[in-house]
Amino acid sequence: MKWRASGSLSWRWGGLSAGWFSSYFGSFVDTSAATTGPIYRALGAPGYIRVFNDNGIVRYLLRVDPAINHNAWVSYRSRGKTGRG
Repeated sequence: MKWRASGSLSWRWGGLSAGWFSSYFGSFVDTSAATTGPIYRALGAPGYIRVFNDNGIVRYLLRVDPAINHNAWVSYRSRGKTGRG
């Protein structure tokens, strides 16, 4: 993975709060998702599988596309009694 970034923004006014978080992950190869040469060829040599020569051993690994994730939230806290104590 070459690129990774994240950012957040939050806002509060009285009892109202809101926020947003975003993260970006560049493409990478998932070494835990491997297949074999015969399966790779049976699938028609798809582009989402990367072929690597690892010191004479050919490996077929899943290429994960870049992704952007967003999370937003809103909350309200009332100013009344909490019922405690």
